[in-house]
Amino acid sequence: MRKVLFLLIVLCFGVLVSSSSCGKKSDPKVEITVVDSLNKAIQGAKVRITSKTYNASSVIDQNATTDVKGKAYFTFKLEAILEVIATGKNNKTGRDYIQLEIGKTTEKTITIK
Repeated sequence: MRKVLFLLIVLCFGVLVSSSSCGKKSDPKVEITVVDSLNKAIQGAKVRITSKTYNASSVIDQNATTDVKGKAYFTFKLEAILEVIATGKNNKTGRDYIQLEIGKTTEKTITIK
């Protein structure tokens, strides 16, 4: 009986270890923080992340609005280099580029001037 219980525990442990080590990496995530020239978070800023290429199937164009902490969040499927455009009140903007990596969260602060 003890041998059966021991083998069952070893089998369960082996299944647990093998399933967790071969897991799929997560999709690239992006966290954009929008601030003004005094480094104060801007709530309600419009954030656009875009990458337009000649191949229509690879056009990326996502939009979000910043929360009370000045943050906007995005999730993508593939690695890419994308342009970030943040627009605040009075149509003032800030721009930068980000590089997405599978399994990572890319954080970027955009200053609106």
